[in-house]
Amino acid sequence: MNGGTRSNDDFDPGLEALFLKEHRQVPAEPFVGATLRRVASRRRLVRHFKRVLLAAVLIAVIVASPWLIEASVIVSAALDAAFAAVSSWLETPGGAGAAILVGVVLAVLFRLRVRS
Repeated sequence: MNGGTRSNDDFDPGLEALFLKEHRQVPAEPFVGATLRRVASRRRLVRHFKRVLLAAVLIAVIVASPWLIEASVIVSAALDAAFAAVSSWLETPGGAGAAILVGVVLAVLFRLRVRS
């Protein structure tokens, strides 16, 4: 040791003994205990609320299923009609030309966007 300074490898044996001693539990404070109880209570309440909400959504889907099925049939029929109309329009020379033109414009716009 030069001039009373210690190297980084030296340590205080008393400090080491302090850290090696078994730690005792800190005495409970009323504020900490009350806060922990409130947090645990809030977590239970949120967990319960999520379960009730999930059950309510499940029941709502079961109750609404006849209307959901009917709506899906209506949407499916509308989509079939729309696809048939678009398909018949694309079979014409004007429709095919318009589709090609739209495709080229979209490709150019995509290229310009990718470059910037």
